[in-house]
Amino acid sequence: MTVVMLSALIAVTIVSLKWKISIHATIASFVTGILVVLFGPFLLPVAVAICGSTCWARFRLSQHSVAQLLAGLVVGFVMATSFGVLL
Repeated sequence: MTVVMLSALIAVTIVSLKWKISIHATIASFVTGILVVLFGPFLLPVAVAICGSTCWARFRLSQHSVAQLLAGLVVGFVMATSFGVLL
């Protein structure tokens, strides 16, 4: 898990040097994926609601664009998938 987190941190940092990727969306997406991997799909509605509200708040506060949020979601999903494969 440390390797997955470190890889994502490096990727987000490199991208954020030129373009502001949403770290909030990355972490929310990662936690959503991990909850589903560890506890099964019955937690998916709650996890998606938490992830969605985090992204909506960042968008509503004008901190990120939709593209920046989607990029963060993709990075978080890749992290969770990698963790699931390594588990």
